[in-house]
Amino acid sequence: MSHDPLSLPDWITCLRSPKRNGGILYIVGTNHVADYKAEARVQKAIKELKPNLVMLELCKKRKHLLDSERAGPHRGGNCCAACMNICQLSLTGNGSVALLGYLMSQYLRRVGRESNTTPGKEFRAAAKEARRQRASLILGDRDFTITLMRIWARLGSLERIALCWKVPRFQLLLPPSDSM
Repeated sequence: MSHDPLSLPDWITCLRSPKRNGGILYIVGTNHVADYKAEARVQKAIKELKPNLVMLELCKKRKHLLDSERAGPHRGGNCCAACMNICQLSLTGNGSVALLGYLMSQYLRRVGRESNTTPGKEFRAAAKEARRQRASLILGDRDFTITLMRIWARLGSLERIALCWKVPRFQLLLPPSDSM
């Protein structure tokens, strides 16, 4: 992989500082439920570009997802359910945010199953390769509960009711975990 911006793959964007002796920023594009190639792409980009630091779109509350090799309900595998303490949010009056987080996590889990991948795997691969390359690792996202609260606040009453009604139905539509 060349450092020349014109020869980089289309999933890497290079930004250069306009200042003399300015820095170079490489943005590696993935998504929340990336395909099986994303993990290898992220590792290759970090290994070959040798950055001084790697920033991940994760907040501190989701940092533990980086340490989880195997997906599970309490150890990674989906962005929201793994790190959201639903009881704690409910006790602080944020039960609706907990519900929305649960819905989102179930959605990501289902998409991951259907695409035969684990959500967040590329984050773990990036963190692992950053450690190997001795690059600083930075978490660069706001607290995800803020995002959930904003989403909930923008939903109308009927949309909230529809979501609450869909939670049990959504679970019934998921295949049992041992059938995957």
